Amino acid sequence: MAKKAKKAKTAVTAKAVKAAKTVKKLTKARGTAELVMPLKHATADEMLERMFELKRMMESGGAKFSDIKKKFKVSDAQAFLLIKRVRAGFHIDATGIGTGDNRVYSSTGGSRLSLDLIENQVLPALFILRDATERSLAPQMRAAFTFGRTVEKHIDDATQKKYQCLKDRIRLRFTQSKNPSDITNYELFVNAMADGKTLLIDYRSAKSLADASMAGESAPPKRKATKDLWHVEPLAMFYARRSFYAVLQPVAKPGAAKEAVSDRYSGLRTIRLSRILSVIDGKTNFTMPDWFSLDEYLEDAWEIIREGGEAKSTVVIEVDAAFAVNIKDTLWHPTQEISVRPDGVHEFSFRVRGLKEILYFVLWLGHGARVKQPKSLQDLVKAELKAIAGRY
Repeated sequence: MAKKAKKAKTAVTAKAVKAAKTVKKLTKARGTAELVMPLKHATADEMLERMFELKRMMESGGAKFSDIKKKFKVSDAQAFLLIKRVRAGFHIDATGIGTGDNRVYSSTGGSRLSLDLIENQVLPALFILRDATERSLAPQMRAAFTFGRTVEKHIDDATQKKYQCLKDRIRLRFTQSKNPSDITNYELFVNAMADGKTLLIDYRSAKSLADASMAGESAPPKRKATKDLWHVEPLAMFYARRSFYAVLQPVAKPGAAKEAVSDRYSGLRTIRLSRILSVIDGKTNFTMPDWFSLDEYLEDAWEIIREGGEAKSTVVIEVDAAFAVNIKDTLWHPTQEISVRPDGVHEFSFRVRGLKEILYFVLWLGHGARVKQPKSLQDLVKAELKAIAGRY
């Protein structure tokens, strides 16, 4: 019995020694003690990320086999498998020149990606693409609509059956625009941002259009001469309130003195694309400022309007318990905080630059809310309520 136990112990020891030697050999070969994640154990997202990265390496001058192994921390066999997947997935001609670790892989031709997607990725994407394009939320985004239809045709039978069952039972009810006039403007702005090109635009604000209407001007406004157009750098676009909005940086006229500003975003403007009468190439290039962030820019707005000349205000709104459910279940603003008093009243606070948009949010809450601070917002609400009462 003791002899058998000794023999078994010797066998276990021998296996442990062999495993240790294997690990040492692998570690020495890679020059690192990091563990390798086999390709077959990588998640779908990790695999796609590796494929995209290797494709970029191949297209930017080629990737040595040794660099591929080092970059993705894989063995020879796993590196060959990754190269094989990139070739098949992107339908590219990935040619290898040389031998061994010095063999260089570079790609030529197109890059049609065959995506490995699972049901939980496909179905939500199809619902979003359908309701964001088919129902005229953004009629200019026909490419997204076509993409959704293409994906729909290539999903497996089981997923197709589930999608057909659910497609009319799940809806994203976006507020839709009936004005498709910004279709061409959208495409021009996208290309201008991508190419770093300035634009010359003829723009009419909501106020100027309202003033013209009140003055009895029923005819469309006359187009401005080219010399009078507004020269701008398009920095970003976002979709809100039934239309696309653009964030612009006006181009300073030659010889104009540069204004000193305490806030680097204060010189930017936000406009609605559907109110642009005309837009043409500005014939000059610009470099996207490295300090600009769309999320940071919009953080100072309640939703769209960032009033650059205004200081930041801390707004506190008291909301009765009966109305609080409309507040606490929604992320209205990235800086929002909600505290509950012993009497059940919720104090909803946030910081914004400009108060005009908040006024209509307070009116939407009705008698279930009261502005606690600032006093300037209280005054705006009082004046608006007085004007409303005067209409009845």
